[in-house]
Amino acid sequence: MQSSAFRNAYDLGQQLGSGHFATVHLAVDKKSGQEFAVKIFRKRRNEDKSKTSGLQQEIAVLMSVNHPNILCLQGTYDEDDGVYLVLELAREGELFNYIIRNTKLSEMDTRKVFIQLFNGLKYLVCSICKSNHTSRNPC
Repeated sequence: MQSSAFRNAYDLGQQLGSGHFATVHLAVDKKSGQEFAVKIFRKRRNEDKSKTSGLQQEIAVLMSVNHPNILCLQGTYDEDDGVYLVLELAREGELFNYIIRNTKLSEMDTRKVFIQLFNGLKYLVCSICKSNHTSRNPC
C-alpha cells in the first residue's frame, strides 16, 4: 500500500456530515493535536467533469479566503482515493443546526449571527469585485 501524505499528517476521526459529493470527518493533526474538519471527495472512475471543475473552483475560493467569519482552508491533499480539504473546525457545527438546537434565538444572539453573516458575505463580494477588476466596486 502506498504511503499517504494525509494519513501521515492526520488521524481521521468520526464522520461529521455528508453531502452529494463529499463527506466531512474530524481530523487530528498528529504533531500538534489540533482538531480540524476534513472534507473528502472520493475519486471514481469516469468521473463527471462538472464535479472536478466544481471542486477546483471550491479550492480556489477557499485558498483566497482569510476572514474570521469564514472557515479557512488549512491544506489540500490529492491522494489516490480522493481529494482531502483540511478546514478549520466549526465547533458549534453548521449555523442551521445551531438555530434548530436553540429553537428560538434572542434578539441579541440574532444580531450577532447576522453581523457575522453580513461581514463574511461583504468580504466575499468585495473579494470577487477586486478579482474581477470591476470599475463599480461597492466596497
